[in-house]
Formats: sequence, C-alpha cells, structure tokens
Amino acid sequence: MTIAQGVKKVVSYKKQSGLGVPASGSGGQELRRVTSTINLTKDTYQSNEIRSDQQIADFRHGSKQVTGTLSAELSAGTYKDFLQSVLRKDFVAISSLTAAAVTIVASTGVITFQTGNPLTGGIKIGNVVRITVGSVNAANLNKNLLVTGVTASTLTVKTLNGSALADNATSVTGVTIAIPGKYTYVPETAQTQDYYTIEHWFSDVAQSEVYQDVVQTNAQVKIPANGMATIDFPLVGLNVSTGTSQVLTSPTAITTGGVTAGVNGLLLVAGSPVAIVTSIDFDVNGNVAVAAALGLAAFAASAEDMYRGAWYAVPGVSFMNTDSDLDADNGGGAFIKLGKELSPSWDIQGGLGYNRADEDTNLTGVGGRYKQTTLGVDALYMFSREKFRPFLLAGLGVARNDVDYSNFAALNNSTKTSWLANVGVGAQYLFSDNFGLQADLRHQWSRSDAKATDNSFDADGTLGNTLLSLGAIFRFGAPEAAPVVAVAEPAPAPVVVAPEPAPAPAPVVAPEVCQPKFETVTLQAERLFGFDKFKLNGDAVVEIDDVVETLKAHPEFDVVVVTGHTDRIGSEEYNQKLSEKRAEVVKQHLVSHGIDASRIRAVGKGEAQPLVECKGIKGQKLIECLAPNRRVEIHGERLHAVNECK
Repeated sequence: MTIAQGVKKVVSYKKQSGLGVPASGSGGQELRRVTSTINLTKDTYQSNEIRSDQQIADFRHGSKQVTGTLSAELSAGTYKDFLQSVLRKDFVAISSLTAAAVTIVASTGVITFQTGNPLTGGIKIGNVVRITVGSVNAANLNKNLLVTGVTASTLTVKTLNGSALADNATSVTGVTIAIPGKYTYVPETAQTQDYYTIEHWFSDVAQSEVYQDVVQTNAQVKIPANGMATIDFPLVGLNVSTGTSQVLTSPTAITTGGVTAGVNGLLLVAGSPVAIVTSIDFDVNGNVAVAAALGLAAFAASAEDMYRGAWYAVPGVSFMNTDSDLDADNGGGAFIKLGKELSPSWDIQGGLGYNRADEDTNLTGVGGRYKQTTLGVDALYMFSREKFRPFLLAGLGVARNDVDYSNFAALNNSTKTSWLANVGVGAQYLFSDNFGLQADLRHQWSRSDAKATDNSFDADGTLGNTLLSLGAIFRFGAPEAAPVVAVAEPAPAPVVVAPEPAPAPAPVVAPEVCQPKFETVTLQAERLFGFDKFKLNGDAVVEIDDVVETLKAHPEFDVVVVTGHTDRIGSEEYNQKLSEKRAEVVKQHLVSHGIDASRIRAVGKGEAQPLVECKGIKGQKLIECLAPNRRVEIHGERLHAVNECK
C-alpha cells in the first residue's frame, strides 16, 4: 500500500549495522532515480466455503513483505554501495606497482618487467592500468591500458584512449603502474551481507515511509545502442514504518556525474577481437530468495535441502570419567562407528568402543586396570542439516566390564557382560560434503558383579560412566539416483486419407532470410555420471560422441559452451564445484576427440538455474523429482552469419 502521494519525493538510503537494526540520523545518501516503487505488500487468504447467505465464510491476513524496484540511469559511482552488496564484497583499491623496471614492445602491447611482479601486485585480466611515473616514452604515460594477459613478468595490454603505445626497447627503471578506481568480484568465501534502511520523504506533505532490512536481489544493467544506460535494483525488505518527520536527516546530496550513454564496444576473447558490440544487457544475480515463512517451516526446508541420505564412518577417541564404585582413575580409549542419515531429522549410528582406566583402590600391592568394551546402536535426533548439526542421542547395546585388578585375591566376579544404555548431546560440523567432525558427551549405564569378599571393594550393581568423544566424519555414500525410465509413445490414431484435390498454382514464396542459428544439446547427468560424481560412465561416451560428430560437421560453431548444472541437494559451494568439474570433464572428452580446445568454454552454474522446484517433497522422492536439474548443456554459438537459412 502506498501511503504518501506527495510531489516532492526524496529517496535516501543508509546501511544498517545489522539485521533488525534500522538506521537513522545523518550519514545517509540521497539517490538519483527514474522511479522507486518499493512498497509494503501483505498476503491475504479467503475461505472458499459455500454459505447459504452467500457471504465470505472467513478471511485472514498473512505474512507481509517489502518489495519493489529502484530504476535509474547509470552514472559513475552513484550505485557502488548497492553493486557491492549484490556481489557480496566491498569495492577495494589496488595499490600501485612502484619501482618497476620495464621494456615495452608497442606492436604486441607487451610490457616486460625486469623488476616488479604484476601477479603479486594484484593485477588481473580485465583491469585498466596506467603508467603514471617513469622515464618512459612520453606517448606511454597516463594512457588507459586494458590488461588482456598477465604473468609474473609480463603484461599484455590494449590502448583504450589516445594514440598507440611507443617502444621502450631499453629497460626503464623507477616506473609506477597505477590501477585507477576500485574493484570488486564475487568471492568464494567471506561474503558480506548488507542491510539497508531506505526512506521516501515527501516534504510537501511531511510524510515519511521508512523501509527496513532491505537487500538488493540483483542488478539489471542495460546499455542500448541509442539511448541512456539504465540500471535496475529489485529490492526486498521486512517492514515499513511511517511518520511525519524525516528519519534519515541531512542526507548527502545526489551525485552529479554524467549519465552513461551507449557507445560501440569491442568483444575480446583471449585478447583477440571477435565482434563489435553495439548494445549489451546483463544481470548481476545476488541469489537472494524472496520468501515469507514461519521460522519452523523455514528451518524444516533447510534441513530437507541438506539431507542426502548418506552413509558415513566415525572413527575417534574418548575420555572416560569412571564410576566412583570402581575405585579407578579417569581413563580413555577409542571407537569406530558406522552411521546412516535416515531422514532430515534422524540418524542412526552403530559401533564398537573400548576404554580403560588404571585402578585407584589405595590397597597395598593391588594394580591393574578397569576395561570396558561396548557394542551398541544410537539414535540421533538432528536439529539441523546445515554445516553445524547439533543433536540429542539415546542408545542401547551390550557392555563387557572387566575389573582386571591384579594381586587382589579377595576380588570375585571381576568380569561381566551386561546390557548397556546411554543418553547424551552432541554436534557435527561438516567442512565439506565428504568430511567433518563429531563430538558428544554421554552418560552410560551397565552392570558389574565385581566385589571383594572382605568388603574392601564393592562394584556390584549398576555402573555409570561419563564419556566425552571426538571423531572424524567420513561421508562415503549417498542414495543411488533414480533410474531413467523411458515413456512409450501412444500408438498413432488411424488417418483417413481423402482424395487429393486438383493442385492449385504454386504461390510465389519469398526467399527466407538467412540468420545465424543457436543450438543446445541437453544431456541428463544420470546418463553421464554417477549420483554426486564427476567421472564419466562408460555408457556416456556414446551420447557425447554424437555431439562430437555434430561439432565436426559444423565448424561454423565458433564457440561451444559446456554448462554443468546440479540440483539443490547439498551445500551451494559444493554444488558449484561439482557442476564446474562435470563441465570440465565433458570439455576434455570433446578435446580428446578432435574438437579444438579454443572453441570450448566450460562453466558451472551449480544449483542456480533449476528446471523444476519440487517443493514439499522429501527423501528419495525429492532426489527423483530433481533429476531434470542435474544436467550438462552443450550450446553451440555462431558469432558471425553463415550461409544457412532457418
């Protein structure tokens, strides 16, 4: 619902210190914009019951959320805060490379370093650099140079403005290479998460709308051939408050830099020009999901996403606090367990353990140890399937208690095999889908008949030992993928053929317009790889060889993009790496069968581009339902027109 309708509208923002902490006061920034449609929406639910009075049976208010879009024309520096929030990493400056000694070959654009290292200096392909200091040819100073190649001792560059580079055949010392501006990128780790307070202030009606906990889902940039460049930020938030006073007081005035306009650009691949670009549209996706749900429902969905039904082994060590009736020191031992994820909430572990402790009877001449061997099964209730997984445990089994004290003639019934019961708490932490740690603290009960005839020692009865255990988790299996079932096509219906009419004069058909074609081949991952694997199956070779023959027959496909996709089961980081490995394996197979490696690009999209969602499904049925998302796409592109019609 839009609250204010004033004409004099100012849109300002300020970064919050954290989620649930709305910003206020000074320090905000006024935004340039074309439109700002951010608004509060609320779900409503209406009963469909039929009533005799024809009135609505019931009506409910549901969850509320803030959504909208900030649309603007692109200008330098204006939207850097929002862009770095989408990319999850702040913009940072790259320090200049100083005191370098270089030579320059103008014809190839190669700057060779006798001293200084551009790699360790932080220079990357795609950076724009400038030679700002040094006794180089004056024509080489302060030019914008696009880096197209970098090694530890060379930079390969292209001039972006002004005349070409000039040769410096003799090494020049004291050279400074600056990297103007600031850079950011999508990080693999240590991603930032920014929240903003955005205010619509209508000064003519003294009305304030303050939207809290706002995040940018993505950035949509469009640079047309003729027109102003635009940028759109879809926004989502949690709530809005209203008032009659401005909350973000005295925001910094809007930036005044010029708006970017569309101009021709050059597309480079491996430093070589391949096309003239007259316009370009692209999205920067922050992978922010828009959803409103109760906390418990969201928790359950998270557990479902991480549940894989895997088998795993847990070897480890333990510390034992012995029952006081045993007259023994604290001890320790080791264990080995085999576990299975039964459901999103339950695991089962079975294993063998051994602990021992030195006697502490304080009886003259008595020595030896108390030894306990256990064989049991534990049920674990998992509170989460994220990386950190706290749990409760309870278990049953058998225990062999051996009170093996030497030089103790009065001791009877020193060994007994009995029932075993234990309860405890613990947690797992997964560093990857294959390895983690488990720790638990448990109290266990069993029985002993050991007793001295002279009553100097009495451990006849129930023993209660407390154990602290630490083990390593090795996950080595998961459920098999669902088989691919071919669906038989129905038999065709009979066709009645009528007598052919006399042929009409053939119309004059205009020649077709020849255009480049774009073709995609999609291969299901189950046919290429095992579940959760990236090595090709033997049967996969036939399907990929068909693609090889197509590519050999059509050399006009200048670029072949191999894209790996996964489902959402497992961590996002793991799935991204798995998709990259699968795409690279397919690429290497194509190369090994005669396809030029320079034509092929291997990329992984992880779980970011699903074909199906499968909401509300769990366990094995979820794995089956998500099968279409596990795929490898091979997309052939022609970068120039060819003499072939549609």
